[in-house]
Amino acid sequence: MRVGFIGLGSQGAPMARRIVEAGHPTTLWARRPESVEPFA
Repeated sequence: MRVGFIGLGSQGAPMARRIVEAGHPTTLWARRPESVEPFA
């Protein structure tokens, strides 16, 4: 399964973090580059 997230705000970031930590290939996008940095 491949998962994508558009928006890593107060709701998207925690959901994306759990998916990434579970080891699923994930594509992330956010308007602010600093929102994506913790996932790099």
